[in-house]
Amino acid sequence: MKRLFPSLPEDATLGNVFQMFPGKLSLWCQYESLVMRGESELSASERELIAAYVSGLNACSYCHEAHTVFARAYGIICRHSFGVFKLRSDDKNFAVA
Repeated sequence: MKRLFPSLPEDATLGNVFQMFPGKLSLWCQYESLVMRGESELSASERELIAAYVSGLNACSYCHEAHTVFARAYGIICRHSFGVFKLRSDDKNFAVA
């Protein structure tokens, strides 16, 4: 985040970016709602699972933690094991390396 926004502190989060650009928050929320909760062949839990995994790959702890919380709320069980992101739900097994 610091690389993209040098004026932010080193430990900046997405919340800090929204504070810098408050007019963009409503647009982001509309986009996020469409992608994460709009019509899709993927369930909300599958979308949160993907978002949590990709956020982890991107090393964005803010997004990773947020999407992990939602994935768990939708019934996905997330664990880190030896650098491999493993996930399991009650009716399906996921292993993402």
